[in-house]
Amino acid sequence: MAARPAARRIVASSPEWLLLVATGALVLFHYATRADAVGVRADGRPWVALTGPPLQPTVHFVMSGLLLGVLPVLAARLTGGLRPADLGLGLGRWRLGLAWLAAGLPLAALAGWIGAGSPGM
Repeated sequence: MAARPAARRIVASSPEWLLLVATGALVLFHYATRADAVGVRADGRPWVALTGPPLQPTVHFVMSGLLLGVLPVLAARLTGGLRPADLGLGLGRWRLGLAWLAAGLPLAALAGWIGAGSPGM
């Protein structure tokens, strides 16, 4: 579905706003909402954390949804006048999606089973 003419004009004149919001969301996600810690270790020295303490999994999940899902859609709506359907968010060809899901689930289960049996994973 094509974007409305007014939305196309706004987006064409200011795409940098969407890039700025997306970049900011990714930086915040990577540095501020970690569910783990990033650190370094040198030969003979202990591991040193370079980030703050990790967040609880629930907080990390909620913040991830807000930063990587809700914020970009709101930014596209406010800066470009785009609807979720203009961004490709919707049911679309749901029957084809169900067929891919039926084919992908056994493959994902097999990959998980192989990965679970691997000590390196």
